[in-house]
Amino acid sequence: MDGEEELLELGARRRVHPLLRALLVVAATAGAIVYVATRGGGSARQRANPAPTQSSESRLVLRTSPPAPVLPPWPRRTGACDNTAFLPLVTARPLDRRTGVTALVSDRLVRVDADSGRTSRVAGLPAGRYATDIGTATDGTYALLHSCNATDELAQVVRIGRDGALHPVAHGEFSFLLSGGRHPWGVVIDQSGDREWLDPLDGRPGWVLPARIAPLGAFRDSVIATIMKHPQDPHSDYIVVLLDPRTGRVERNLARASSVFYGHGRVVFIEPGCRRCRLHTVDLATGRQAVTRRPVPGLALGWGVAVSPDGRSAVFIRAGSAPAPYDMEHPGTPNQIVTVDLRSGAVHPVPGVVLWSKSMPGLTFSADSRWLVIALDEGTGVRLLLWRPGLAEPRESPARITERVAYSPAVVPTT
Repeated sequence: MDGEEELLELGARRRVHPLLRALLVVAATAGAIVYVATRGGGSARQRANPAPTQSSESRLVLRTSPPAPVLPPWPRRTGACDNTAFLPLVTARPLDRRTGVTALVSDRLVRVDADSGRTSRVAGLPAGRYATDIGTATDGTYALLHSCNATDELAQVVRIGRDGALHPVAHGEFSFLLSGGRHPWGVVIDQSGDREWLDPLDGRPGWVLPARIAPLGAFRDSVIATIMKHPQDPHSDYIVVLLDPRTGRVERNLARASSVFYGHGRVVFIEPGCRRCRLHTVDLATGRQAVTRRPVPGLALGWGVAVSPDGRSAVFIRAGSAPAPYDMEHPGTPNQIVTVDLRSGAVHPVPGVVLWSKSMPGLTFSADSRWLVIALDEGTGVRLLLWRPGLAEPRESPARITERVAYSPAVVPTT
């Protein structure tokens, strides 16, 4: 792209220190390091003689390589379904200003006033059911409910009414909801994983997507989907398209991408093959396309989570550059949360939040786009943080969501 040559790095590489010069091998102990310490002027130094000799001025000291440091296990707690929650490492200050943020937090469907800390549960949540997904559409907010044994029971789609109660919509083998359109869609993935079924949830017939096509979101009455160019290659590029669900035909080709996500009527993607990658945005309502003024480092292998309602920012999760202070039971470094200005490309890491490598926090922007809202799974409850660029630390809401957590939390703003 534009002849650019620099490769993206997801953090500083760890350097392996070179071995000490001319290590001597003792025949009786393979692989051991032999140090020759000499006394001279009260100091010792390593020697590289090919054949050390015994004398009153020299002696052989046999040492093995120093053991690798033993890291303590990453802090964790047990959740509602005997799942393991790897706790985030957080440095935050109490909320000291008014934000106006109100939100709906899963998986127990709790309404939260972030400023006052007041919480209230949505009425009618069946016992033993947890919201694994929250979808927003023009006609309301929906949730997808599963039990602990999600693979053996049908999921339930419910609408969250203005009366604060749940209203049943549909049952089925739904995996997730498509948000962003005039109404939500329930998505069923077949057992082979090659085909997906879209259910409009309003009584109309469903629609089986062709092979290689995966739904990404909804816009008005259309579906945004990706088409994998090379199905046998897990790193294949995608064609991003707008589909007419009534006919299955492509209404519009939107982009060719190596990474893509969708939110608030905007498709955000990275072009395939770029070396200094910029973020591209397509506004589906106007057709306008934009690209960041500068490359955005570290996002080629990160994943996008949400777009702000005003379309100016996006939030990503990417690998951090610092090593883990705990044993992650997983290679690599912990993850961090970053926001990106979709015009300039400026990256703003959220300070004071370190995530285990597979943790999935709930992330969204406030309704006025001023605040990033972070919901963190702590096994025995959910912690709610608020942050915006310029703050040295996140602010923690006084809200206490103490229901045990079965699934990674999702969070959406409310008005």
